[in-house]
Amino acid sequence: MSMTSKPAPDELAAAYEAIEAELEAQRGAEQRLGVQYAVVRVLAEATTLQEGASQILQAVAGSLNWDAGGLWLKDASANVLRCAAFWHKPELQIEEFADGSRTLTCSTGVGLPGRVWASGKPAWVPDVVKDTNFPRAPSAARAGLHAAFGFPIKLRETVYGTMEFFSREILEPDNDLLQMFDAVGSQIGQFIERHRGTQALDHERFLLHTLLDNLPDPIYFKDRLSRFLRNNRAHLKLFGLTEPAEAIGKTDFDFFGEEHARQAYEDEQEMIRTGQGMTKEEKETWPDGRVTWALSTKLPLRNPRGEIVGTFGISRDITDQKRAEEVLKKAKEAAEEASRTKSQFLANMSHELRTPLNSVIGFANILLKNKANNLRPEDLTFLQRILANGKHLLGLINEILDLSKIEAHKIELVATPINLSELVRETVIQQEGQVRDKPVKLIVDIPTQVAPLQTDPQRLKQVIINLIGNALKFTEQGSVTVRVVTEPSTGEPLRIEVTDTGIGIPQERLGVIFEAFQQADASTSRKYGGTGLGLTISQALCQLMGYRIEVSSQVGVGSTFSVLLAPREVAGQPPAAPTTASATSVRAPQAAREKGAVPAPVELKNKLVLIIDDEEDSRVLLKHTIEDTCCQVIVASSGEEGLSLARNARPDLISVNLLMPGMSGWEFVRRIKADPDLRGIPVIVVSVVAGENTGRVFGVVDVLQKPISREELLAVLQRAEMAREPGNPKPTRNPNWLNVQNPDG
Repeated sequence: MSMTSKPAPDELAAAYEAIEAELEAQRGAEQRLGVQYAVVRVLAEATTLQEGASQILQAVAGSLNWDAGGLWLKDASANVLRCAAFWHKPELQIEEFADGSRTLTCSTGVGLPGRVWASGKPAWVPDVVKDTNFPRAPSAARAGLHAAFGFPIKLRETVYGTMEFFSREILEPDNDLLQMFDAVGSQIGQFIERHRGTQALDHERFLLHTLLDNLPDPIYFKDRLSRFLRNNRAHLKLFGLTEPAEAIGKTDFDFFGEEHARQAYEDEQEMIRTGQGMTKEEKETWPDGRVTWALSTKLPLRNPRGEIVGTFGISRDITDQKRAEEVLKKAKEAAEEASRTKSQFLANMSHELRTPLNSVIGFANILLKNKANNLRPEDLTFLQRILANGKHLLGLINEILDLSKIEAHKIELVATPINLSELVRETVIQQEGQVRDKPVKLIVDIPTQVAPLQTDPQRLKQVIINLIGNALKFTEQGSVTVRVVTEPSTGEPLRIEVTDTGIGIPQERLGVIFEAFQQADASTSRKYGGTGLGLTISQALCQLMGYRIEVSSQVGVGSTFSVLLAPREVAGQPPAAPTTASATSVRAPQAAREKGAVPAPVELKNKLVLIIDDEEDSRVLLKHTIEDTCCQVIVASSGEEGLSLARNARPDLISVNLLMPGMSGWEFVRRIKADPDLRGIPVIVVSVVAGENTGRVFGVVDVLQKPISREELLAVLQRAEMAREPGNPKPTRNPNWLNVQNPDG
């Protein structure tokens, strides 16, 4: 018979307690898992935290058998926590505490929510009624609430808010529970982060759709086969569609004509191959024959890995702009054609009017010499009137033509370094004939030292002539002084002044005298004549050269017109600059002029001059004028004949007209300068269109405008003799030159 011992009462009690503790731990673990599951389920079904807040509070409190709970979210703008939701058991009468929580704000460290926010960790308060950092303690006492715990809602180190729960019992901290709710807070933080990311993505999608559907320009996305993936409303409207699905999978070939669709496809395939975008004007052809234009920018469409999966682009309708451009182009072509017609008309008029006037003025000059002494004084008076009126008419024609060229921007400048002293003296000498029968002195006042000036000599000379002519016209007695003012230390030219002792200009008229067809007053025009264009042309030429004209005047005393050679800068507008010619376009006489003083006269007796002109009157006049200088003359009526005479006679100087049938003057000069045996012969151009071609004839000594004066011819003959370069000696004259047939004798 065996006997068994019974456990002692103490052992049974200890075993029972152990089993009870294990069961309690198991129930706590299950409870915590239940809480986590409940939170996860609510978050999975909720779209926003506020939407699921009450369910989360109820699930947590119910699982733990606690009585109330609240959700606090951070107000970033005010940097406080605000109660977003509050729940309590329905049977509890704690509305005062609930309402106080909903209206309360907690800054960092204040109250249970602020304390959790500040630490970023869960917190447990055994009895909030006795807690010194719990602003709601009085209302909690009236509600019978005591124990409380809170945990942060956060992701990594960012706290989005807190949750708090309350019990009517006084309970000691449960670290396992707090640790579990730390994990729950992270789950809720992840939910908030995902929700905010989804919100941001939805907002971006909304903005993108709003942009796409409201832009007036078509926007489109295509795959690698140029099939449409997405079109905005503007693009659908262009195709006559209303729904995006109607365009998906289709291509440009389904909407446009073959020409545009093919070009667009090739452009897009090229982009896919090269990865390079493009911006171009596209001609869009349509099946109904319409043509529109678009300015398109297209780029490769890449996936997140950077691989090209298609193209996308935006197009702007520029059809109206292209039509306007076409209208402007046609208008421009019409204007250019009209300008060419006008220029041709002016050239023809220049030739047709100047040529007979050249004969009238030239032959009147010859007859006025009265070499045979067979003309009566009355006859000479008549000739003087013919000469004066011929010159007046020629001046009028020249002024109108110059004004037309200025208005049409046809004036070309050829800037070269010149000896200003020589230019002014030479110009004044040529005007001395205007004062021979008047009690007026023409005076030149030039310093001994004048530095070279870079300018267009022909245009500057024209300005000086106009100012001298204007001064002489309105000066009946006294003097007209042409003065060059320089910088004393350097001799740099500063201005050219033309001062007269004439009738003067009223102050109120100084502002209009430079306007076309304007003079001081109507009586001035009737008494002194003139068109009022001289000053207008002079001012325009000065502006082209970068100069200015100023005037000062006193009625009854006289006037001073000043050409300011040192341009003054105007605010916001730099001074104009003369056009600089290349080195080859610098005419030979200027090289001599810039050396300083005017050289001594050259002996011209028995020099042989070849005149080439297709007009008989011009040949006769020029021959007569040149023979007056004791030169010998031979003539040719064409460029071909002149070239032959030049080779046979080897003249000392050649004068050639520009406008000739067959070989023109330009071609003649080119051939002379290309011939090693003839290139050393100085050539001058004498033509009715000389003024328009000053800068277009290279390699000549000078370009003279018909009719020419004896003084002007003498000056150019002198320069021609000095223009021979060391490498181009005087050609050996053919001893039989006099035997060459000369149709003009």
